[in-house]
Amino acid sequence: MEKIIIDQDRFELFDSNFNELELETIIMDTSLKKQELDLHTKILTIISALISAENFEELEIQLILAKKNGVPVEKVFEVITQVGFYCSWPSALKAFSLTKKVYKS
Repeated sequence: MEKIIIDQDRFELFDSNFNELELETIIMDTSLKKQELDLHTKILTIISALISAENFEELEIQLILAKKNGVPVEKVFEVITQVGFYCSWPSALKAFSLTKKVYKS
């Protein structure tokens, strides 16, 4: 199984027990543990869905995960372009801006 790298600081919202449960539920979900798709493909698929749903707060978290797990920014930009064509250019433009911000930091 591929190692999933997360950003612990991003999730320190409540007490540590809640944080552990939250991380286990959201990030280490069974869907990420399955082997049919590699980790980069899973992250890119999630990014696509979040842009389509205009869930930009969660998108930022996934972009941080993408960067920390070695997903090339060029692949993220390609996904955003495809989402723009099929879903929403305004959402894609916002996602481009957010991706640039995350990958520069």
